[in-house]
Amino acid sequence: MTGQYQFIGNESNGLLLKGSIPAGKAVELAGKDFHFATSNMEGYVRCALMVVQIDDIIPWKLRLFKTSYPEAVWLLDFGNGEFMAVKAHSIPRMVNILRLFDNYNTVSGQMALSKNGDSATVAVVSKDGRFNVELNGSIQGDTTLINKLWTRNKKGKYYRIPWGASDCDVISRMNCEVTVGDLGAQVFGDQVVWDNDAVYFTNRTHLCGPSYAQEPVQSSNC
Repeated sequence: MTGQYQFIGNESNGLLLKGSIPAGKAVELAGKDFHFATSNMEGYVRCALMVVQIDDIIPWKLRLFKTSYPEAVWLLDFGNGEFMAVKAHSIPRMVNILRLFDNYNTVSGQMALSKNGDSATVAVVSKDGRFNVELNGSIQGDTTLINKLWTRNKKGKYYRIPWGASDCDVISRMNCEVTVGDLGAQVFGDQVVWDNDAVYFTNRTHLCGPSYAQEPVQSSNC
């Protein structure tokens, strides 16, 4: 199962929050009209934010290089667990590494995730703004995470990132409120209508590999 994944670690805490942005803005960010998941808002399609703390990641089984870091990945949603990353934030020492191996359009930022009982908080901070989320409770709903991931790098080229599915110690949908959202608007270039619930998970095996050149499927109306 893990043979295709050269980077293996533990996602100790993670958030997947979805929202909606104007369809034209999604095409602008993606560079082409792909099969975006449609929103229940006319003229809008789906986007998302994944924030995850990755601990004890070991590249190519080289235990001497084990490291931990957080990342926030801003995504366009294709549906059924498929996404394209259009921008990412991570701590300064990881920016060039993520640009090289994952071909993320990565910039420096700080992330924090914490869960205590039935409440959790998530924060993403960069020089361009802040994004703060508060979560509580547990509700019924879809808990699908990412199972296919593409990215568009800073130069506009497309890549596929091998991204493995794993079980979590705990995964649930929680009520969610975005208390500060200006960083999201800055990344997506427009105000985002964020959902009022999100998926939060703990202790999920992280399985991924270096990116390789590949494009997602474009819409048939292109």
